[in-house]
Amino acid sequence: MNRPGLILLLILAAGALLRAAGLGAVDLFGDEYVHIFGALKFRDLLGCLRLAAENPTHLVFDPLQAWLMGLFSDQLWVMRLPAVFWGLFGIAGLWRLGARSGRWTIGAAAAALLTLSPLHIEWSRRVDFYALMCALAVWQADALLRLEKDESVWKPYCAWSVLFLHSHPYAAVMCAVHAAYLGLRGGTRAWRPFLRAWGVAALCYLPWFLYSGHHLTHRQLFDYRWLRHKLPLGAFLLGAPSTLALSTEFFDPAKEGGAAFTWSVAAGCAFLYMSSLASVWRRKGPPVLVLCHLAVPLGLALVVAVDLACRAFFAPRQLILILPFYLLAVAHGASVWLERLGRDGSRAVPAAASAAALAAFAAGALPATIESTWSQRRSMAVWADMSGHLEKSAAPDDVIHFGNSVVASVLLYHHDRAAFRSLTGFRRTPYGMEYETAPGMRVGRRGIRAFIAPGEPGMPRPVKSRLWRVAGEDYDLSLIPPIRDRGRQKPQPPGRRK
Repeated sequence: MNRPGLILLLILAAGALLRAAGLGAVDLFGDEYVHIFGALKFRDLLGCLRLAAENPTHLVFDPLQAWLMGLFSDQLWVMRLPAVFWGLFGIAGLWRLGARSGRWTIGAAAAALLTLSPLHIEWSRRVDFYALMCALAVWQADALLRLEKDESVWKPYCAWSVLFLHSHPYAAVMCAVHAAYLGLRGGTRAWRPFLRAWGVAALCYLPWFLYSGHHLTHRQLFDYRWLRHKLPLGAFLLGAPSTLALSTEFFDPAKEGGAAFTWSVAAGCAFLYMSSLASVWRRKGPPVLVLCHLAVPLGLALVVAVDLACRAFFAPRQLILILPFYLLAVAHGASVWLERLGRDGSRAVPAAASAAALAAFAAGALPATIESTWSQRRSMAVWADMSGHLEKSAAPDDVIHFGNSVVASVLLYHHDRAAFRSLTGFRRTPYGMEYETAPGMRVGRRGIRAFIAPGEPGMPRPVKSRLWRVAGEDYDLSLIPPIRDRGRQKPQPPGRRK
């Protein structure tokens, strides 16, 4: 085996270890419920697709993979395996994309950075679409570069676009980035196959859009909190990928210690990115780097714009779409400086500098990587413990009242898989979602003893504190309004029922 192939295998092995170790140890993330529910509830494909139509972003491809895994096992680690595969698939694609710069070492460096990226590791371990979306963006970009040289490649490019569209609407963001790239490059040779590919992809997507697209237009207020906490003022376009490359959405190094070193490494990545941009600007660098430097700022701006217009919320993890392009530009910026160090013909200095830079990135990413890979996230509720608490506290004549269906289903998943599969729906009340059929949780109708009132659906941070305050032994009863429907009495906390 040649040297590049051996290095690629080592990178993939390291990536597999970081993503698969303890895959079932970390508890459920709320958004995983959608996929878990589709995997275990439905044994027919149409039922899975009906569920997918109720979510504006979990479209076809990713619920389908969860459903297929659910046919084999209901274990959490089994259903998370596809995400590991998509993460490794994206790493291999970034290697291939970086090699189009003319040097395979740039692709190797970019793949190594993505392998160590805490954000990519985090979402390569969840029953969710983010690792899949990242991989499809990379392979679609690779097909675009081939399309520019050979018009017959429009079919593979179209295939990647169809898969991307049926996995997430952000495919439209990359379509705009690719169109801007072709416009910047000049010439019209690639426009015809490009438009043909997207025309076919749009026709394939149209039936599904007509079926489920009405969910894409419900608008809520944009959440600017992550900007205030994570990005320095005046460095929005550059700061977002720099900070996200070394942290995760639920782990802030500034609050965990070692912040100075982590942010120093992030600043170094930003410097290398700007070095790459300057080099490409002066020398009219290879097409793949032109595409990267378009994808980072334009992709970031378009993702934010789409969320402002169409989405229910904005989360930093949605920027994983541009992360591989940012890291590829960082790897190229490092190669620019290594070339200067090696002008005297010495190979020892560039090699040592490369090793030191990679070690610094790994050390900067280490706190978030350990937390997201091998530890239970502190900001998430421990659903298994909560399910056990309710099981011990609830009496046969109790009704368990939930703030949203996500919490109810996740808790039931931990307690009784058979009851989880028998779930038929939730009855909406003025105070949340009430689970009607929960024999495994010993639910009755005459009173309420265990009451859960988490925050907004899908918002993890408020969930933990409210869950433990409300379902624990010492919560403030005044926080819970009396339930007046069907003549029920004011809910009583566990252990204090009269």
